[in-house]
Amino acid sequence: MSNPSGVSYLRDNGVTQISQDAEANSRIQKISSLCSKHFIEMLQNMFDGIDDSFFELANNARTNNEQNLFFEAMREIRIKRKSIEQKLENRIEALFSPDHVLTDQKANERPPEFDTLAMITKDDMEEDVAITSMSSKAVSNFQGPLLQFQTRMANLYGQTKPENINAPLNPKDISKAFAEACTILEINLKERLIVYKQFDRYVLSNLGYILDEANKFLIKAGILPDFKSSIVKHKHQPRGESASTPIPGRETSRDLTSQTENLLPQLQTLLANIRTQPTEHSGIAGNTHANSAQAAQHYIKTEDLVALLSAMQTNTASKPNEQAKVVDIHAYLKTQFQQNPELKDKQPALKQLDEDLINLVSMLFEFILEDYNLAAPIQVLISRLQIPILKVVIKDSSFFNSHKHPARKLLNTLAKAGIGWNENPNSQQ
Repeated sequence: MSNPSGVSYLRDNGVTQISQDAEANSRIQKISSLCSKHFIEMLQNMFDGIDDSFFELANNARTNNEQNLFFEAMREIRIKRKSIEQKLENRIEALFSPDHVLTDQKANERPPEFDTLAMITKDDMEEDVAITSMSSKAVSNFQGPLLQFQTRMANLYGQTKPENINAPLNPKDISKAFAEACTILEINLKERLIVYKQFDRYVLSNLGYILDEANKFLIKAGILPDFKSSIVKHKHQPRGESASTPIPGRETSRDLTSQTENLLPQLQTLLANIRTQPTEHSGIAGNTHANSAQAAQHYIKTEDLVALLSAMQTNTASKPNEQAKVVDIHAYLKTQFQQNPELKDKQPALKQLDEDLINLVSMLFEFILEDYNLAAPIQVLISRLQIPILKVVIKDSSFFNSHKHPARKLLNTLAKAGIGWNENPNSQQ
């Protein structure tokens, strides 16, 4: 039986040896160069946009120190942008190599060792959360083109099933490649997160164009020209339909959507180092290594936690914020627990999941409120949603699994509207 891809495989002691003819090599090199070219064009546009953004942020800075940080970051990025472009270009081309495409995926998906988690800092964790979030969003947005591309690339490498290969344009790999290329930047976390936002805006959000061009090239080369993805993206889900109800064709892309479906467990893994290290809140929140001689911990019921948050929401509503800030939920709960006579002789603690959700929502609002594109009054309004959003997340953790969750859509809509908000009441709308 002939192999249309021109690639043959021999196995020796479990090691795959690859023999490719000139035509197969030529196709892979051309598709690699095509994708690299488009990525670099988008990356150049991104850096131009970053330059403009940091210049505007510096002009609107609230203090001289803040202004200097933005200017220094802008200068650092200008100096090293060519190196980042080159590193990413090399990495994109490496994603098409047989060593990457045919690597055992299970080996790559092994959970990190405990010692590795213990070394993760809070800054590293915030970076990982930002990278995971933007790559998962891209996977969800481009399911159809991704599946078509992955299926055609599997055929090109002589595989019959797309799940048997590591797709070269997997958003997760692209995001990690960019993050690795940016390690040469000597800038603070705040400025680095701004760079990631711009990468999401200029590159990952336009991944569909690159996938379309790549699929067109493969079709023209005769690689599965009649194949079409059966994925159908439903903009409006029927009311009353369960979130777990399978959508026709969705099961064929399970490998592509797994990142989105399992996002909360991934985030909890990233939070593991916080849970295993003592914190100022360890007396009320998940001190899992408490001495057994201490009084037995009294875990707060989730419904009681929601009631405490509702009371906290009422108290904060009567005292409107003058400045945007992230509420210290742990400090409030600690005070409430200390004042509760029923908990006097007990060691109150939050359930592990509840503590993780509190930390994740706090990080989310820190991330939003650090966006200097938002006007200060809008930041204040958004900051008041921290407790309501936390209550939603506690009751429905699918908030982290779907970018179409109503609460997430609300936050995104408010943030986008806030960027164009004008404080001048006489301005034209």
